Amino acid sequence: MKTAVETNSNKYSEASKKNAKKKAVGRQGALEKEAGIQKDNQKLLDRLMEISEGKAAARKSMIPKTEPKNQPKSLNYSNRRDNMVKIQKENSAMVRRLIER
Repeated sequence: MKTAVETNSNKYSEASKKNAKKKAVGRQGALEKEAGIQKDNQKLLDRLMEISEGKAAARKSMIPKTEPKNQPKSLNYSNRRDNMVKIQKENSAMVRRLIER
């Protein structure tokens, strides 16, 4: 009878070891996923800051100061410009909020 009890306890200990391994692998996967998300967030923040500071490599300003010369006037030019200004302000505000965290 003593042998049967020992066999059962071994089965339970093996099962608990397997469960512990599964949990450890799950935690490790979650940590890796979180690290990947943090890395992606940092890339996005760096890119937003680069854009907001005007350091975008070899890019012209998206918001023209005046209407383009020698081109026909567009009827919605001022609306597009106003919309781009609004978007840039929203992006700047988002960068500030991200930096404050």
